[in-house]
Amino acid sequence: MKVTVKVKHLVLFAVTVALVLTLLQLVVIPKVQLAQAQRQFENGTVGGKENLLHLIDTSSGDRKWALIRENMIENGSESIVYGYNVFIGSGSTQTQAVTTKQDAFVWSGEEKLPRLEAYVAGAPADGYLVRAAKQLALIYRTKGQWQEARTALELAEGRLQPGSESNKTALAFERAVLLKDEGKSQSSERLLQELIENRNPEDSYMNTKIARLLAQIWIEKGDIKSAHERISQELATFREQLKKDKEAFPEMGDFTSEDEEILTSMEAVLSKALSKGNVSPSIVSGEVKRNDGTPMVGVAVYLRESGAIYHSVIEGEPYQTVTDDEGRYRFEGVLPESYQLYLGLTYDQIDGWTWPVMYDDWIDIRGGEKIVKDVMLQPLIDVLTPINQKVIDTSAIRFEWTPVEDAAYYRLYGNITIENGSYGTLIRDGVEESFLDIPVDSLYAHTQGIAYKMVGDKSVVDPISLLGFANPDSRYSWYVEAYDAQNKLITRSNGYRLNEKSIKGLPFFYLKARTLNDADRLLLDDRFEEALIAYKNSYRADDKDSYSLKMIINIYEAQASMANKKSYDSVAIPYMERLALIDPTSNTLFKLFDFYDVRKDWQQVNKYYALIEKSGNGKVEPYVESRYASSLMNQGRLPESLEHFENAMENDPSHRFVGNFLATGLRLSGDFASAAISASRYMEHSPYDKDTPDWSELIKAMANEAKSTHERYVQALNQALDLYFRGEQSLIDDWLASANKPAIKAFVKALTEVK
Repeated sequence: MKVTVKVKHLVLFAVTVALVLTLLQLVVIPKVQLAQAQRQFENGTVGGKENLLHLIDTSSGDRKWALIRENMIENGSESIVYGYNVFIGSGSTQTQAVTTKQDAFVWSGEEKLPRLEAYVAGAPADGYLVRAAKQLALIYRTKGQWQEARTALELAEGRLQPGSESNKTALAFERAVLLKDEGKSQSSERLLQELIENRNPEDSYMNTKIARLLAQIWIEKGDIKSAHERISQELATFREQLKKDKEAFPEMGDFTSEDEEILTSMEAVLSKALSKGNVSPSIVSGEVKRNDGTPMVGVAVYLRESGAIYHSVIEGEPYQTVTDDEGRYRFEGVLPESYQLYLGLTYDQIDGWTWPVMYDDWIDIRGGEKIVKDVMLQPLIDVLTPINQKVIDTSAIRFEWTPVEDAAYYRLYGNITIENGSYGTLIRDGVEESFLDIPVDSLYAHTQGIAYKMVGDKSVVDPISLLGFANPDSRYSWYVEAYDAQNKLITRSNGYRLNEKSIKGLPFFYLKARTLNDADRLLLDDRFEEALIAYKNSYRADDKDSYSLKMIINIYEAQASMANKKSYDSVAIPYMERLALIDPTSNTLFKLFDFYDVRKDWQQVNKYYALIEKSGNGKVEPYVESRYASSLMNQGRLPESLEHFENAMENDPSHRFVGNFLATGLRLSGDFASAAISASRYMEHSPYDKDTPDWSELIKAMANEAKSTHERYVQALNQALDLYFRGEQSLIDDWLASANKPAIKAFVKALTEVK
């Protein structure tokens, strides 16, 4: 049989085949290859990442740009903030994802560099080109290649089409940032002035960034006045625009922008600097290394003033940089203020390591200083036992870990699991060996904090937290910290362990040497009063039952907490005093000290402070010693009070009781010059209280007010201080209302807020 096919049908068939082949080559096969590479990566298959890189490198045209855009640029970061997983600061650790897709690849700078270079040079000139150029510049900056970073931005800016002014401005601004950070402030300032001349008045976001950078340049030059004027002007303009926006869009409500917060903070710091007169900016620099000397390259470093650390690290941090190829960082133009150092690290950088920064680790800048603050990462301590869900059903438990060189002592902590997470509690302080044997009954009787849970829309005490280590159904964990002879943290066991080499044993265990009793079950059913009666009955039957005694105290504490009482009811104190005899831990002893101190029962206060000293072998926490120094001040034992204050000030970086220390010293000597030195040396740090007094300024004001009549002035001050020491609040209020010495009034008013 003969089949006839027309030529047009042959042509149509050929075209169809060609289209199918093209579709396969350009769309289907790449998607299959990409999906395969992605699956390989997710499954841990060797070569998954390499396959995707090969796919990018062997592609061309739109296909190549799409692969780079979707797999690198979209999930990349052009910010010093958003490219890091972990932020570590004094007493604070925060985590975040560095990609917007859960299963996206995480690329190193070396992997991204050649692909972004190609993209900036040849990809379509759109918003992704801007992002690619910024990411490329950040990689170059990390490598210390400033010129290459600026060239990448200039190339992208030059490729943008007319009408892309906002993107061009964004790229030019990034060049200005690079110039300033490289030390070429004059060139940066010239570029910023060009941007100001051509700025869009409605682009408040960019205008704010330009104003901040320009102010920082002027601060470095020592022109605080011009910087303050610029920031104040920009803040007023920003608020006016925000007011208009809220009128146009009422749904904005009480919205407060990040930019306004930054401008407000800068304006406050600049105002404070101006009020102190001729203040020179300072330089803060240092190195970030591991303890073996390896420099940490590409680590983000933030110098954060005290008024900013209450929130997480944000993109507009005034002092932020990246360590160079030798691990160095440097901040110039730092104004007088109290600061904390924060680090931004990737998981790879922190895996198996820790930065042993302590709570309340402050950098106090007074002006015209060159401060060096080095950072040394230390390897995590390995925990040895108990680990990996070990069940403890014996009468004692051994905690053991690898010893740390130069450690004078260790602190052992436990974590108790509750409904929405866990919380930590100090089990033992001053452990001198790299192990500790503890009777299980001691853990059962251990007192700890209170946690809450939500029942409907109400917050109530979680009974699991009251049981502490006595719940056989709970899983517990533990960690240890090592300290040197100067009470400085060396390293710890809890941190980021992300691979087999760093993970080793997991510090989880169960305590099953006891079972829940009837009182425990009543408590877990939220039947607090019935549980309290049951525990009291158990304790009456056996006055050596330290567990029931602890639970009685815990329930009283929970009831006081839920009633918003600042202290226990007196009915709880006899039980607490019995527990102090059986198990005289610093925690129990301090609760008794605090109870009697509030009630001014000085005999009992002195008794329990002596027991606290004894329980710690002479070592007392600075906060507790400051409380006792304040108590001695209230008792009129001023020389003893001053001695304790001096010791506490040296060991308490927060200096929260410095006001009482200054008052005691002034009452004894009347010497304003000496008080001024102490106020400058021991700056108070209360980052979550925006009304923290400036004690140096208060002392300075009194010294000026006293110049003409020093003797009579000191007599008036002593009269006010005596009222304060005795705690006669109504008489203090009367004195403040009638006194005609503003500086003394301000000082005494600030003292009444010390706590």
